[in-house]
Amino acid sequence: MFDRSHLIAHWRQAPPAPAGALDLVEFGPGDFSQPASGQAIGVVRGERAKFAEPLHFWIAAQRAGERFGARIDGAQAHPGEIRYIEAALCQPIDRAVFARIVGEYAAMLRAPLPAFVREPDGWRRGLRMYQQFNDVAALVETDRHYFVFAWTLSG
Repeated sequence: MFDRSHLIAHWRQAPPAPAGALDLVEFGPGDFSQPASGQAIGVVRGERAKFAEPLHFWIAAQRAGERFGARIDGAQAHPGEIRYIEAALCQPIDRAVFARIVGEYAAMLRAPLPAFVREPDGWRRGLRMYQQFNDVAALVETDRHYFVFAWTLSG
């Protein structure tokens, strides 16, 4: 997909997502069996054909929705955005590792995740983007789509 050096060098040039290109599903603390835990999950999906490369999708996903937005604003990057980008792991993962990430971080979710996250048909490759105590994210490429699974912990 892309490595960390490519991400750092090119994230600012990523064009915005085409209108209607992203599907966003968000789960807030109230969607978990222990709402006080402060957990949240965001899932963003887009058709591969609508993005020039996986990096463009990743940046568009980061700009979308409550669970993602405000991390990466774009052209006028502030120090927090730059630190966030520089902290990206960009570690290749296989389908089994992705399934373990989803299983662990969605375990207390009351509603089911979208089927394409639970069983990604046409798996091609994946990247672990973040693995911190309060921020976990993975990017997946399938035959037809890209999608991001992200879990955060607030407070």
